[in-house]
Amino acid sequence: KTYNLDQYLALQKLYYYLKDFYQNIKEIWDAFKKAGYTFLFID
Repeated sequence: KTYNLDQYLALQKLYYYLKDFYQNIKEIWDAFKKAGYTFLFID
């Protein structure tokens, strides 16, 4: 459950606080990796 909460909060943060425009999922994934997140988009 903690993992899902961390993932949810990270996705929410990205969604509500975008400073850049991401045209595809790879750009979003790269931004997450750069920010230090390591979960997978399997949910």
